[in-house]
Amino acid sequence: MSDDADGEAVERVARQFIERNGADALQMLRELAAAAEDIHDAISAKAWRDIADAVERMLQSRVVRNP
Repeated sequence: MSDDADGEAVERVARQFIERNGADALQMLRELAAAAEDIHDAISAKAWRDIADAVERMLQSRVVRNP
């Protein structure tokens, strides 16, 4: 998968997490990353962190756009 496709997939999953879980999405994703780290699954941990970072950016941009 290309970097562009990876980035698009991360953004798509991040939007879905926000749609389903609202502001709780960020904490849920951070917990998933921590759980993956606990079992030494670095690839999954990175993926969850990347998605969490995207969620954080999206939630912050909503605050800026909707004061």
